[in-house]
Amino acid sequence: MKIRTSHKKYFYIELTIILMIIIGTVLYWYSSSVQDRSARQSFVILDESRDQLGQMITNEMENEQEHLEAASSLLRDLLPEHQKNQQEILKIMNASSAENAYTHWEICFPDESGVRTNGETFKLLPKYSFRDRVKKGFTVSERRTSLKDDKTQIIMLSNPIFKDGKCVGIISAVIELKEFARAFHSNIYGQQADIMLFERESGDVLINSWESTLGNMKNGGKRSILSAAGGYDWTTITENYNKEKNGHAAFMSQKKGETVYFSYAKIGYSDWELLLFVPGSVCMQTANANRATAYLAFTVIAAAVFGFFILITMGERKRQRINEARSRELSAALKKANEANVAKSRFLSRMSHDIRTPLNGIIGFLDLFESRKESLETLEVQSRKVRVAAEHLLSLINDILNMSKLENNKVELSHEAFDIRQLAEEILSITQIRAEEVGITIHYEDCGKNIRHPYIYGSPLHVRQIFVNILSNAIKYNKPDGEIFAKIESKKCTEKKIFYTCTITDTGIGMSREFLQHLFEPFVQEKVDARSVYYGTGLGMAIVKSLVDMMHGMINVVSRPGEGTTFEVTIPFDIAEKEDLEGYVKRKEEVSIEGVKILLVEDNDLNREIATTLLKEQEAEITTAVNGAEAVAAYEQAPDGTFDVILMDILMPVMDGLEAVRAIRALDRKEAKTIPIIALTANAFAEDIRKSKEAGMNAHISKPIQLDKMVCVIAGLVHESR
Repeated sequence: MKIRTSHKKYFYIELTIILMIIIGTVLYWYSSSVQDRSARQSFVILDESRDQLGQMITNEMENEQEHLEAASSLLRDLLPEHQKNQQEILKIMNASSAENAYTHWEICFPDESGVRTNGETFKLLPKYSFRDRVKKGFTVSERRTSLKDDKTQIIMLSNPIFKDGKCVGIISAVIELKEFARAFHSNIYGQQADIMLFERESGDVLINSWESTLGNMKNGGKRSILSAAGGYDWTTITENYNKEKNGHAAFMSQKKGETVYFSYAKIGYSDWELLLFVPGSVCMQTANANRATAYLAFTVIAAAVFGFFILITMGERKRQRINEARSRELSAALKKANEANVAKSRFLSRMSHDIRTPLNGIIGFLDLFESRKESLETLEVQSRKVRVAAEHLLSLINDILNMSKLENNKVELSHEAFDIRQLAEEILSITQIRAEEVGITIHYEDCGKNIRHPYIYGSPLHVRQIFVNILSNAIKYNKPDGEIFAKIESKKCTEKKIFYTCTITDTGIGMSREFLQHLFEPFVQEKVDARSVYYGTGLGMAIVKSLVDMMHGMINVVSRPGEGTTFEVTIPFDIAEKEDLEGYVKRKEEVSIEGVKILLVEDNDLNREIATTLLKEQEAEITTAVNGAEAVAAYEQAPDGTFDVILMDILMPVMDGLEAVRAIRALDRKEAKTIPIIALTANAFAEDIRKSKEAGMNAHISKPIQLDKMVCVIAGLVHESR
């Protein structure tokens, strides 16, 4: 037993000695070879660091360029009127630009001005003029001095913005090279390395820190303080550079007193070349750290298992965060979609309210016609009021159909002569019936004595909309048996302009001071809990404020809960002469279509009967057709001169109006190419008008028929064709 135990003891001793010898031999071999491998590892690490740094720079530049391109698409429609849209432009620029210490954005405009993300405006220097940049073409990036002080060295990434084939601006990301270099220099070798970044084609040096700390790299000559390290020469480096190959080398720096390793490569952005310089002591320190890591291999392996589970846990948490983020995004998208649906419903409700107001007047007067036997004079007065309400109803429908205006939040104000006294009477006639129905009394002063210039230029449709909205609210939010007081007066007058102020006061429920601050915001209502009583969309006052602002007017509101509200609206108008209005009326009266031979194409029996009756009352000669095919046959079989003009519906059975027009224009008759053809249709979209013109029609008249307009269009086209 003792012998066996002794042998086992010696066996472990021998095994231990053998293992020690093996481990000592391995460690000796490893120590002997680590120096050579450290040099190779140094270059591997150096190349990887160079690639990482190059990728960081590339990513930064590409991200800036992508942000510029994305912002360009958002700014395209705003730049033609950049002074008016400056605040919106600044919002887009600040939202799109990256937040860092070395970059700011700016836009230059064709008028040689510009604006930066901080709102600062500037004028372009002559050597950087907008016109010259457009004339010489654009470069993705350029190095120059800053416009701020003409000293700071910058890189400017530029993206031209075109609209309708014309350059309306150049948006640029301005990168200050000193700060840019500091940001990236801090990411490599603990700021102990040096970098050089330059443009291969132009030779412009963008970042250069090595020359001041390492000396000049000239190889030869008495001034040279560098010499290539063993195994390297500048010829090989030059050949690799000319072939755009990556590479690395080492040289002795007398200034540093040691070997300096450097790595060079062309990075992925533009044609920039990156050089990374690291002292040998730093490289070897990094490589030696790998040797120490080898001694801890077993510890690392053990820790790796634990780390594996940590990574799994972290990965699961990351996936959970991603899923939660996606869930939040989906919830936000759903919320946005729901808000859009609510906004659409509110919009339709508001349109329903606005349409019902004039429609109520029309129906009310029709009831009066049927229930009373009025004199001819009274019927004429009531008929005019019905027409006023009907025309207002038509204007609202036209606004609904004109989707391009609503989507772009653009409303075109007309500039036509009108009588403000007549407009005031029309507004009161629209709202008077509704007020009487709910027991509200409207008091209005005789405005004749307060009107110095009754004939003015403006947009009567939108002026009417402003005051109909205010009066409608005064009725809706009034108390039972309440009252409304309205008056108009001129407070200021110049040689060409007059400022009219309309004051509307009601005895209604009033508004709180807190709500008045949000009165002109869309979809805002104070009595949200009483919708069944005070129903509305909350858009009326927002529309009023927008229109008043567009007319360069002012609106003031004073209100007290339980006492009532006073609106004071002041709008400037250009002064017109009575002859301007009378001349327009006279021109309309002089238009005649007597004896004009018309081919009327309409599939609806009632519409055809109405149009025929109206045109015959104008003493025109009418031939009818019920679809496009019948119209083509009638025109083709008739000799030249049979018809002076064709009125063509669009949506018809057998053959629609567009197809019929193309068929007529294609006939082998000279007159077929020139006869006026007018679209007479309920299709009122801008797209419908464009299609009519493309098919060969000369004009487009939307239903319902406005006789004066139709007669003017027919007479004008017939006169031109003759």
